[in-house]
Amino acid sequence: MDFFLTLRGRLGVLFNQWLIYGTAGYIGADTTVSVVNACTSQPCSVSVNAQNESFRNGWTVGGGFETVLSGQWTVKVEYLYFDFGSVNVSGVVNNNTYTWALDTDGSLVRAGVNHQFGWWNGFYK
Repeated sequence: MDFFLTLRGRLGVLFNQWLIYGTAGYIGADTTVSVVNACTSQPCSVSVNAQNESFRNGWTVGGGFETVLSGQWTVKVEYLYFDFGSVNVSGVVNNNTYTWALDTDGSLVRAGVNHQFGWWNGFYK
């Protein structure tokens, strides 16, 4: 993925200034899916490469926790599983077309520091 964006809801429980939450929603990403040096027959005398570059839409689900660092600063760690479904990639060798259906899913672990601006001092107080 060159970049990704998410639009998710977050629902959690506050416990001693720790927010433990689950999250789910939309994920979109600019992806490149490749098959590299795939054998066309045994023994492997000829290999083929195939690639698909596209913006993909899918779903994501995960969870995490967030806590106060100091004042209006918080720190969080989050896990996301994402799934874009499958994509076909094709390559041509010696006038023969080879096609693969590839599942495109994965995991992300993110850490971050947040600052709460304005009159809202947060839900951790």
